[in-house]
Amino acid sequence: MLSQFSLKSPLVQVQYCKQFQRCLVAGNVLMLISLFAILGCLYVSYLQPEQFSLVQQISSHIAMILLATFIKVGYVMRGIAMNGFGLKAF
Repeated sequence: MLSQFSLKSPLVQVQYCKQFQRCLVAGNVLMLISLFAILGCLYVSYLQPEQFSLVQQISSHIAMILLATFIKVGYVMRGIAMNGFGLKAF
């Protein structure tokens, strides 16, 4: 199994292996950070909106849109890396 959250010695030897592994790790980390940030935005926007000002709630709604974009970018980075390793289903 490829190391998906840290840069260890690669198990698969392909051309540009280190770059694909960095892309895989970066994509996974980007998706994970974005997910936790979206959960925080959901808390501010929908679960406890009375505790936050209107400006904070608007910022949280805008941030959710941007963070969803970052999740998609992370998934594309992960897909590029997996395709580089020769995997077709990921």
